[in-house]
Amino acid sequence: MIRPLLKKQLAEVFSWVFMDTRKKARRTGAGLVGFLALYAFLFLYLIVFFFMMARFLCEALVPLGLTWFYFTIMGLLSLFLGVFGSVFNTYASLYLAKDNDLLLSMPIPPRFVLFARLCGVYATGLFYELLVMLPTLIAWFIYGNVTVLGAVFALLIPLLLSFLVLTLSCLLGLLVAAISTHLKHKSLVITLFSLGFLGLYMWAYTAIMSSLSELLAMVGEIAEKVKGPLFPFYHMGRAAEGNVLSLLIFAGIVLGSFALTWLLLSHSFLSLATTNKGAAKRTYKRERTAQKSAGQALFTKELRRLVGSPTYLLNCALGALFLPIAGVALLIFRADIVPLLPLLGELLGGTDVIPLLLAAAACTMATMIDVTAPSISLEGKHLWILKTLPVTPWQVLSAKLKLHLAIAVPPTLFAVICLLIALPPALPFFFLIPIATLLFTLLVALFGLFMNLKAPNLSWVNETVPVKQSMSVTVTLFGGWGVVMALGALYFALHSILAPALYLALVCVLLAALCAALFWWLNKKGTTIFAVL
Repeated sequence: MIRPLLKKQLAEVFSWVFMDTRKKARRTGAGLVGFLALYAFLFLYLIVFFFMMARFLCEALVPLGLTWFYFTIMGLLSLFLGVFGSVFNTYASLYLAKDNDLLLSMPIPPRFVLFARLCGVYATGLFYELLVMLPTLIAWFIYGNVTVLGAVFALLIPLLLSFLVLTLSCLLGLLVAAISTHLKHKSLVITLFSLGFLGLYMWAYTAIMSSLSELLAMVGEIAEKVKGPLFPFYHMGRAAEGNVLSLLIFAGIVLGSFALTWLLLSHSFLSLATTNKGAAKRTYKRERTAQKSAGQALFTKELRRLVGSPTYLLNCALGALFLPIAGVALLIFRADIVPLLPLLGELLGGTDVIPLLLAAAACTMATMIDVTAPSISLEGKHLWILKTLPVTPWQVLSAKLKLHLAIAVPPTLFAVICLLIALPPALPFFFLIPIATLLFTLLVALFGLFMNLKAPNLSWVNETVPVKQSMSVTVTLFGGWGVVMALGALYFALHSILAPALYLALVCVLLAALCAALFWWLNKKGTTIFAVL
């Protein structure tokens, strides 16, 4: 009985790889190879990035006898990425999956359903965790002082750490589920609670990283500082050095925590998956409502979906919160950042490149919002309702574009203004940086909708699949980063013949041309594709 459930759950988690949902057929041959090659490139990019970080830390810490601290830092980073990658879909995949009622109505013990669901969450968290731990181990084997026992234990660490990722994700999902069943505004509670958890986690990790230089300067006090608040991670790092007792301590803490979490979940899963306590009781009254145009009604529908879905909101619109925070942080820490800019400019060939770096930073921040990328997929099996309404396909698509811009433009513009105030560039860049950033924001919105029309997923079971595991979201996010990096590489190839201001002006023209091309495609071919979905 377990085997079919596991097969179903894992097939659901990885369905985005093998199924072309637009054609409703499995990917085969060149299509599958090309799809896998694209994702392999994207994930290889992340692995190389984390490898460079791991190499730097390994070469800096191992000679000082701080091998365990190297594993502690990288372990915390992998834990953060693993939890961040899986925590926002735990609640939905465990308690809000659309087939919960169907499975629980069958002669299947609830613990078997729970086990299968947890395997899906585990697979997601393990995948994100390995993006950090794999390069961590590679750097350690190349640049570290590896012993035979230490190598064996180091290979066990990612497996043990993955259970800690699963434990933290499940505890958050359990707590949110328990609270939300007693409150009316569940989506708001889930969103605020998740944001609070993420903020606390990021604050803790930032505090640890900011004290790195202090810890390195006080080698004798490091162990005492870490043994307290980071006791499990201290022993995780010591285990990688070949310490048997530390491995047993770390394994005991992790597996013991997971065992307790399993007991909690097994006692609460059935009630939380089948009850709907606290739902607002509505008394329907005949009321007059203000008349709206078709465009306004569609925009309101899109906005309500975004606000009513914690998974959608947290994964695709979280940048709307981070962008203003980043802008205010620039203003607050301006005195610490300004002295570093000349040094950064010298490393990159001259201070005249700094305004381009500011523009690149602003555009990169704009990629944090990708509302349009899963917006068509989220219609799911209810897409037919939109098609029966007296609206054109373009009105539907334009409502999704307008929502993305309404969510993205104000915080992006605020962050850019803060950036210009905190780090004022030469006069031409006061106009070019905001123009480039806004054009890039529009490009992300158009490209996200383009990708979702090309690779929609309308047969999902829970909304975490189109929001977190779809090709359109992944390509939109990493594609935005790729465009920024490609434009940066192009400048360094042409900097001898183009001044920075002229180059940024040409970039604005290029971005405008790309936006116009995508806008034309969506208005012509995009509407045709949407009509036949």
